[in-house]
Amino acid sequence: MQLDFEFNRTDRALSNLSNPSIKKSEKITLNSTMQETWTFSLPHSNKPTIDELKVLLAEKQKELGIFLSYYFKKEGALAEKVNLGSEIHFKDQSSGEFTLEFDLIHFNACLAINEQKRDQMKITFLIEGSELTLKGPYWPEREMDEI
Repeated sequence: MQLDFEFNRTDRALSNLSNPSIKKSEKITLNSTMQETWTFSLPHSNKPTIDELKVLLAEKQKELGIFLSYYFKKEGALAEKVNLGSEIHFKDQSSGEFTLEFDLIHFNACLAINEQKRDQMKITFLIEGSELTLKGPYWPEREMDEI
């Protein structure tokens, strides 16, 4: 099962962001297999250089935090302060991988939990036309136990 959501500035999930560069064509795909994807529009249709990808990822820091937070929602954690943690490595002209570093924050006022740690995640990407699609790692979800 796959659910696709397209966000625009009026969607509640992104309404608290002060980044006016969120475009309607950006979307996140939630899969039941626990492998998320996020698509960004590229500023031009040419293949971006490594430096242009670095600038785009830096501009989309908050959106990347939302993307990474889906991996930790069962823990009740959020990802913030997302930075590029490695060099961008191209496998071919339109795909590659890199590592994102981020603060993983667990907060629950009722249980007096306020923890923060630095974490990282390997991300693969694919450039198709004027879109950059990021794909996170595959984390299989545990099935129900049999009795």
